[in-house]
Amino acid sequence: TEWGMSEKVGPINYGSEKEVFVGRDMASHSNYSDDTAFIIDEEIKRIIEENLLRAREILSKKRKELDTMARLLVERETIYAEEVDMIMSGKSVDEINAYIDEIEKSGGRLNPLEKMQKGEKTEETKTEEEKTQE
Repeated sequence: TEWGMSEKVGPINYGSEKEVFVGRDMASHSNYSDDTAFIIDEEIKRIIEENLLRAREILSKKRKELDTMARLLVERETIYAEEVDMIMSGKSVDEINAYIDEIEKSGGRLNPLEKMQKGEKTEETKTEEEKTQE
């Protein structure tokens, strides 16, 4: 209702309910008709249902990756971007576990906050020149 949610409703700001302040009326007021409210409700339902189907389709198509990620999270509790990239490229749980084990043997990995506390640069704090030098 604030950003023009669909073609049917159009790019019109219908406003939102205002916060109720002490001493103000508790009833909700809208600046549109009951017919428009009905259309808005229909569009909200349509958008939610379409995106529920879309989410299910994506999860079904990526079921193998989803299962791999779930298994790794159960085993490791935390995975990082590198492991997610490995999952999405089709690596097995065993391959990813071997990778994580190797990192842990070599002294482990620091999270971004720990890196900053030690004065190390993170991907977010590196300059473009530092990134290209790697």
